[in-house]
Amino acid sequence: MCWIILNTASGLSCWFSAPDRCGQDPLPASPGGTGYPVVDLEGLANHRGSAFGNLGLPPQPNQKMFDSLLWDELRKIPCDGYILAEGESRHIGRVALPAKVYQTLQTETSIWLNASLEARVRNILADYPAVEQLKEEFIRPIRALKEKLGKETMNRYLQLLEEGNWSELVSELMVNYYDPLYRHTLPERRVEVDLEPEETVLERIESAVAEVLGKSSCA
Repeated sequence: MCWIILNTASGLSCWFSAPDRCGQDPLPASPGGTGYPVVDLEGLANHRGSAFGNLGLPPQPNQKMFDSLLWDELRKIPCDGYILAEGESRHIGRVALPAKVYQTLQTETSIWLNASLEARVRNILADYPAVEQLKEEFIRPIRALKEKLGKETMNRYLQLLEEGNWSELVSELMVNYYDPLYRHTLPERRVEVDLEPEETVLERIESAVAEVLGKSSCA
């Protein structure tokens, strides 16, 4: 089985989300809806893989259940086939990827998806469909950013939260917190794809998948 890893600029995790978790697809269609074999690791874990990843989602499965759900998805893929998955850290919330899966995510050639800040903000807000109802739940993870971003920045984010200025809050979190994290993990072996214009993105994805398969260690 060959893995094709899609790493994204922050704010694009909804690309693989199920409609009931995501609220709406950020693009006209997603790989999973066009015949691509996709495993939604974050969907299986009930966690978006970020500091705010569990907000508004059902409880996470325990490790044994997560492993079982993942295996159930993987066994559907032929041994000589390939599978698309979003790049993840070892831990997705409270559950951990199997060591072999995680190692594969680190070593295979990746497709790196780029999008404008505006599109990423729009996508994040779609992934948190009840933000006003979740407002209180955002306080703790924002406070947890104090060590990395400083007290002044933390207080500004809490103020934006109190004001309900979601677009500004999400934009600043991505630029000041998430983007530096993603740049630090930018894979050397990658094929870059722009998600905009959205009308033709699937053609670019198809071309990138073909290119990655040609370069893959399991080609």
